[in-house]
Amino acid sequence: MKIGILTFHCAANYGAVFQTYGLQEALKGLGHEVFIVDYRPEYLLKPYRPFKFSYKTSDSAVTNLKHFVRRYLLVNPTRRKRLKLFEQFEQKQLHICPMTSIPELDILVFGSDQIWNIGITDGDFDDMYLGEGRIFKGKKLVAYAASAGHVDVLKNDQKLIDALGGFAAVAVREKSLSSHLEQRLNKSIPVVLDPVLLAGKEHFLPLIGTRPKRAPYLLTFQLGGDFRVSQIGRQMAKEKGLQYVEIRSSAESLNRDILTSLSPSEVLTYFKYADYIVTSSFHGTALSILFEKSFNVVSIDVRTDERADMLLKATGLFSRKIIGDVAEKCDDIDYSEVNRLLAEKQASSRDYLIKALQE
Repeated sequence: MKIGILTFHCAANYGAVFQTYGLQEALKGLGHEVFIVDYRPEYLLKPYRPFKFSYKTSDSAVTNLKHFVRRYLLVNPTRRKRLKLFEQFEQKQLHICPMTSIPELDILVFGSDQIWNIGITDGDFDDMYLGEGRIFKGKKLVAYAASAGHVDVLKNDQKLIDALGGFAAVAVREKSLSSHLEQRLNKSIPVVLDPVLLAGKEHFLPLIGTRPKRAPYLLTFQLGGDFRVSQIGRQMAKEKGLQYVEIRSSAESLNRDILTSLSPSEVLTYFKYADYIVTSSFHGTALSILFEKSFNVVSIDVRTDERADMLLKATGLFSRKIIGDVAEKCDDIDYSEVNRLLAEKQASSRDYLIKALQE
């Protein structure tokens, strides 16, 4: 069958492209012809544009000028390079089809990003991610590991509930969303694996390059620039006698010790060859498990932690979480039991997809 995926594939964000690629490869592995529908809403593109500047009336003209110069001369080239690397990855690794090709597709799979998070989609649900409109008429709609971010955003969710009534199958990635939708739809809503883990290591290994020319290193991976996360990573690197390397998904830092303009393949390479990992990111957690690394996850807050907590509990690794400033466990991980538990989750998630696509 010809399957189209509707997700946040065009966001210059590592987690976004990894989950897109993972779902594409997982569906291909089931024997389908798979395409990424090239829907590019402005709210996904705007945050990653190279040059971002807003004049603040509360600041002096001199301060605003300094911010402008920093953005234009220093940050802009870094963001431009990073965006180009994402575009190259998309062109090479994702099977893109135009929106006009939707009538030629047999099934549309929605997910597995925060496609129902109105905080991202300009304050309201996006009809495209609900399968609404004439373009979807007569098409089979399936949701896999879709998310609304935190369940609190679903206080006014009737539009979502009405739309999901037209889906052949719905599965989400957070337990809180599953519970909410089960109450509203009065049916079982399974929680499934993120596509990075569903696809498995074998699909990501071809993207990895040679080991970085560095001494044995501890990798810290985070989305923003949380000082506490960096501090914990640096301290653990010092204690373990490892070189410190930090990757941030945001390309705002001008610190040479922090890597902010790597390609998705380069990020995967750094994960593959890391001697230890500290992360506050869900996909940082997923990649650490995927490549069987010893690692710790730094707690940020209840909302941010939910996905990582679920994954850690499901794989018996919750003791790897750092809630304060000290890790409960920072020794090597025996992955025999972890892989067994992960294989069970992969099997159930794959079974959901197979059944959803066949019915």
